[in-house]
Amino acid sequence: VAGEWYLDTLSVVPKFRRQGIATMLLKYGIELCKHNPTTNTITLYVDPSHDWVVDLYSSIGFKSCGEAFIFGQNYKKMEIVTD
Repeated sequence: VAGEWYLDTLSVVPKFRRQGIATMLLKYGIELCKHNPTTNTITLYVDPSHDWVVDLYSSIGFKSCGEAFIFGQNYKKMEIVTD
């Protein structure tokens, strides 16, 4: 979709988790988006059974905006609008 960035994969090596690395990476990506004049939305899909991941994205400002059935599984669609 024009004006939209899509976050496909975010992963942190297990021994480095719970140190704020994912939060830092997400915030950096959001800042990049804010400074791109043709982009104003970042979208991702998350497994709703992974509450901690949904909570992480929500804490950064992502909002639920629907669902999608992908690869035989339901996912929660989340997005953040940067303007």
